[in-house]
Amino acid sequence: MSVRSYSSPLSYLLYRPGANSLSATFKTHLNYVKCMSRLTDSVTISMSTFPSSRLDSARLSKFDTLAHITSNSIQGEKDACDREKSYSQVASPWIPVKCYYRLYYLESTLLYLLDGSLVGFSHGGHSRVKQAIVRHLQSGTLVLSGKHAAELSRIVDWQTAKDYRTTSGANITEGYHCTSDCIESLRKKISEYIEIDWKQSEKIVNYRTMAARTKKVTLLYPKEFSLLDYFYWMRIKANYRDVDFLDFDNNVNEEDAYEYLTYYVRATNNYATTLSNTILTLKSHRGM
Repeated sequence: MSVRSYSSPLSYLLYRPGANSLSATFKTHLNYVKCMSRLTDSVTISMSTFPSSRLDSARLSKFDTLAHITSNSIQGEKDACDREKSYSQVASPWIPVKCYYRLYYLESTLLYLLDGSLVGFSHGGHSRVKQAIVRHLQSGTLVLSGKHAAELSRIVDWQTAKDYRTTSGANITEGYHCTSDCIESLRKKISEYIEIDWKQSEKIVNYRTMAARTKKVTLLYPKEFSLLDYFYWMRIKANYRDVDFLDFDNNVNEEDAYEYLTYYVRATNNYATTLSNTILTLKSHRGM
């Protein structure tokens, strides 16, 4: 899938991603999603065990259908933006939500086929699926392969990610998405979202009290995640925190909005293809 199409070589030279948009936050996130697209490109998943017993296919059928419908919906949004780029400013704020749900259905299916886990089919499944993927990456049950697999499968704790320091202003520069600094900066951004969510769940406004500081050290510091959690936290940000925190309507050029949506869909498709291929392998081993 090509990222861009231009009417002439001159239009290609005139377009610089992020250059015409006023929002520094958007420029940062454009770099992040381009980074995720690069990291997920051609990644594959292998397994250390291959279960062979059959499972209830009714659960799989429901999530297979939901994943397919959501995939078609995402592609419909992308096709509409291909026809009319200005629609990207409308579609982009919601695309992380749709993309996340497609991946959630696939991850839940993969976990069920892998070890019979029902975490994706029960209340509170979203955070539990995320945690289960991290555990399987840590244990080596799931192994990522590919040029950037080491970065995607690396598990970091909250404190390590949060303490990372980058050069001021670097994250809004063109080409930043190709740097290792961008990867660490993205982990730091995920840690910020984790902290916001954690503070709300613990009803902590600030860390002025000893009790709050103690909870931070004992509960927040050790929280672990991988870059594959990116899709989950972008959905949380878009769905619950601020539906248009990138300000697509006012400060983001339509060409840039189109660029963002295109790379978001590409990163999602990269990971979804990997999950789908692994699901087919597991179904084959289970005779399903």
